[in-house]
Amino acid sequence: MDSGWRLAKQSWRVVRTSRSMLALGFAYALCGAGIGAATLSLPRAHGAAIPLLLVTGLVAAAVAVCFQAGLTFAADEALDGDRMTAREALGDARERLGALLAWALIAVSVQLLFALLLNLSSRFGMLISIVAFLWSFCTVFVVPMLALELLTPLEALREAPELLRRRWGEEFAGMFGIGGIAVLAAIVPGILLSVGAHYNDREPGSGTLAVVIGAVALLAVAVLTATTAQAFVVALYRDGTVGFPDELSYVERRPRRKSWIVRIGLAIGALLVAAAVIGAILGPRPATHEFKVSFPAAYASQISTGMPVIYEGKRIGTVKSSEITAESDIVSFEVESPYETLKGETSIAISEFEGSPCLVIVPSGQGPPLPRGEGGRA
Repeated sequence: MDSGWRLAKQSWRVVRTSRSMLALGFAYALCGAGIGAATLSLPRAHGAAIPLLLVTGLVAAAVAVCFQAGLTFAADEALDGDRMTAREALGDARERLGALLAWALIAVSVQLLFALLLNLSSRFGMLISIVAFLWSFCTVFVVPMLALELLTPLEALREAPELLRRRWGEEFAGMFGIGGIAVLAAIVPGILLSVGAHYNDREPGSGTLAVVIGAVALLAVAVLTATTAQAFVVALYRDGTVGFPDELSYVERRPRRKSWIVRIGLAIGALLVAAAVIGAILGPRPATHEFKVSFPAAYASQISTGMPVIYEGKRIGTVKSSEITAESDIVSFEVESPYETLKGETSIAISEFEGSPCLVIVPSGQGPPLPRGEGGRA
């Protein structure tokens, strides 16, 4: 644990003296932001926006992994007391392009799987988030292995657990320290953003300066955090494999012993996992109210399970089932609890929302439109 914190501090000293590492870290952080934006937008996307977001996320991940590998090469040289330009680092990364792109595809696929699971099962959201965090924690050594040991992604995934078993305590201490400092550093920029947004709401333009300063400061914090974290991963990887030259030894080794911090961390982690499982199983279900409405059988081709239910331009529910008989189509859907009184004052029509078919709740008296192709409206 102590050696992990010492390596984190040395990583910061290396980063702040290397312009090439900061430039690579800036590009890496921007790509990471693009991946995050695409992942968060995917559950709410419809139609042609879905493949566009998938392509965007994949491209951003491929570029991000290349910059991450370049940062790995630059950090490896810096830890030996040498300097490497950003162009040289990216040139070395280009030689490992095939393995890096394969790992980017694996990483994006896993991240999209977690996003899909979160979208499909809100009750298990905390548990899925913990599993996603553990995946990220367990794969931090993959890129250094791809770049510095010339391994394939599958070989790196097979060998990473052994290194993690020997260095997980140091990894936790270093990452926790870097993340904690980043959170503290982001407080003031966050306040500036909030204040600027508040004044812009009251008088447009009055808080723009505060918003710009806060955004730039948050970007700087993100870049420094991402760069230092990757440099720390490389230092920890070196410490667990080839080591450092004697004159550049960064860690004072102490006899290994069971740390009370490790014990407390394990206990807290076990409690969080147990709480997530119990909460997902026994926790309250989202408050919803079920409606059933009958459409002529001719509408059956337009109605499908999973269609959104819209009221005043807002999605408030989802179609759960559609039972077709000889003369009618009985559609069952659920809406959020605050809208459970709408049935007596409104009627249901078929329309479109963000380019996809939907059921829309409309004022009473406006009957369902005719199906497309029969003179009806959408």
